[in-house]
Amino acid sequence: IMVASIGNNGANGLYSAGAPGLGDKVIGVASYDNSHVFLPYFTVGDQKIGYITMTYSPPPPTSGTFEIVDVGLACSAQTVDLTGKVALAARGTCSFAIKATNAINAGAEAVVISNNIPGVYNGTLGTPLDGVTPVVGISLEDGNFIRAQATPVYMTWTEQQASFPSPTGGLISSFSSYGLSPDLALKPDIGAPGGNIYSTYPLEKGGYATMGGTSMSTPHV
Repeated sequence: IMVASIGNNGANGLYSAGAPGLGDKVIGVASYDNSHVFLPYFTVGDQKIGYITMTYSPPPPTSGTFEIVDVGLACSAQTVDLTGKVALAARGTCSFAIKATNAINAGAEAVVISNNIPGVYNGTLGTPLDGVTPVVGISLEDGNFIRAQATPVYMTWTEQQASFPSPTGGLISSFSSYGLSPDLALKPDIGAPGGNIYSTYPLEKGGYATMGGTSMSTPHV
């Protein structure tokens, strides 16, 4: 009996499951979000803000305090000078790369993009941008917390990590592919923890990382 990932195309809706998890004698595995997520964090006041560095982003600093400025969706060129500041953008409408590029062009030291659904997420820029400015993703809840503070708001990078409760813990992961199979079989067959899994990673990239995917839930099964 083969145990295989059902796929990470849940955003495409029904019939998004993939081979080999669709096979007749294959156990196709979906993903549930972990109850907690282990993340590096920066602070805003006494609040720890966990983040995930986007793919193709350089690593964030481990110290330093900066003003963090809400720039909305950041899908167009910024009219505010962000020199020496961190941009806080909201996920949605345009790509992470467009948001980051617009903030970088306005002088941002770093870009923080808050989710538009509960919880944190693994984002990608698609390709490297300037190779200098870090871009990270945070949860919807933490983004709302920062925006609710009286301006100016300051954030401090740290070298610490912590475990944060996941608001989507125990729910099917947003990326987890749906059935049915093309021949109308009931797929996936079973689910396991696969969202926000802290595990080993290439040493040149830090040795450990938090990631999500049915490639994490399948080994659990």
